[in-house]
Amino acid sequence: MEYRNIIESCIGSNKQVSIEREEVDDEPITAIPIMISQQLLLIHYLYDFYLDGYKVLCISDITKIKRGY
Repeated sequence: MEYRNIIESCIGSNKQVSIEREEVDDEPITAIPIMISQQLLLIHYLYDFYLDGYKVLCISDITKIKRGY
C-alpha cells in the first residue's frame, strides 16, 4: 500500500503528513507519524502549528495522505 510507504518514510524523521479520512472527518489531520502496526497508526497531532497530544487512527480509514516538507 502506498500510504504505508509514505508513513514509514516519515517515521523517525519528524516529517509532517496531512491525512484525509473522508468517512470520518471533514477536515484533514496534520500530524507527525510516530508508530505504525498492521491496522493502526499512532500520530503526534498538530493543531495551529503546535503539538497537541497523540491520536491513534485506523489505517483502513485513510483515504489520502500527503507528505509535508
